[in-house]
Amino acid sequence: MLAKHKTPLAWIAIACCCLLAAWSATHRLQQSMPRAGTWDFPIFASYANQFLATGMIYDRNLTQYAPGAAIYKFPPLSGSILVSALQAGFTENALMALGASLQLAAFSGGILLLTLVLLPDKRLEACALAVCMASALLPLLEENILRLQLEPAIFFLSTIAAICIYKDKCFIAGGLIGLAAALKIYPAVALFFFIAARKWSALYGFIAGFLLACAFTLVTIGYAEHEFYVSRILPIMLQENPADDVENISSASILGMAGLNLTQIKLATPIILVTLLTLSLLPLAATAKTCSDGARKKMQVLIFSMFIPCVLLGMNNSWWNYQILLSLPFTVIACLLLQNALTLGKKADVWSLAGLLFMLASLHATASLTVDEQFYSTPLIKMIIAIVIRILTPALLFLIFLRTVRINTH
Repeated sequence: MLAKHKTPLAWIAIACCCLLAAWSATHRLQQSMPRAGTWDFPIFASYANQFLATGMIYDRNLTQYAPGAAIYKFPPLSGSILVSALQAGFTENALMALGASLQLAAFSGGILLLTLVLLPDKRLEACALAVCMASALLPLLEENILRLQLEPAIFFLSTIAAICIYKDKCFIAGGLIGLAAALKIYPAVALFFFIAARKWSALYGFIAGFLLACAFTLVTIGYAEHEFYVSRILPIMLQENPADDVENISSASILGMAGLNLTQIKLATPIILVTLLTLSLLPLAATAKTCSDGARKKMQVLIFSMFIPCVLLGMNNSWWNYQILLSLPFTVIACLLLQNALTLGKKADVWSLAGLLFMLASLHATASLTVDEQFYSTPLIKMIIAIVIRILTPALLFLIFLRTVRINTH
């Protein structure tokens, strides 16, 4: 067993990798944290202040609700939290500092908790893996720190939901996804997983979590804003066109660059989403029949986590800050591959490990390109980033996903 034959040299190598990763992460955070919230957060705060002054958090001019527009167009929960914080006496600067700290804690804490749960007998290795994963994926967090967007919260809720699925706490898992769907609508796609896996208590939990969020927002901003969002804004959001923007790295954007017209793109993207979700769910049948209980739970967590890249692929508009959600399937796959390497010795899937490292390196490199906005905005660079994020990364991720399922079902 590899785990039983560690040498001092191996431990020195592990320690050096962790220190190097931590140093790199610290250096990047020193550059990004002072600029936390300088992009999108002032927009959100202005609409929260508008509610305090006028009782309306949503702009009534519906022509402004375009993709990427500088306007608050999310479900009421995040706006209600901001309103409550401002009413409690928090300043915008204090909220920016608090928001950046919470995002960093949610990102790093989510990865650490997940590795510790999936590698319970390898705590030191789990912590080392968490440090390396968080450092490699840190560029995906930086964009969210600059914007103070909602994806780190959705990532954290989804990660804890995955842990609850592993622990057979499906009602809590559903409740957490219900809260995530109250922040933004797209996490609700996890309902398809709950139905396919016959986790009916998770469906009840989803309803409970969503209703809990609605109760809070109704008390905070009132019924009229909810009615306006559901009847006027939500239909616009569900039918929005792909944005012709350098920061939109969706499949729809790639199809547009490939020459497809708007009608063809709108027809193709749902097909892509349904196909990928179906392919992700197929291993459920295999895990139900051939896996031990422990392996079955891990495979269910893996399949659940794969819904995230599927959703990102199927969106008309997938902004760079959304890609932090890829940290969940990357971390789950890394944990399972590391476990295989530690327990199977020479039979470990070296190619899968190499593929995962390549994906992490490519994500880190392409994310770093976005620091230079002028460089990032050139068509060639946008095409390279789109190909890496939307074609190479999902393809390799899915191949490693299938390989990991095969290893853990035999």
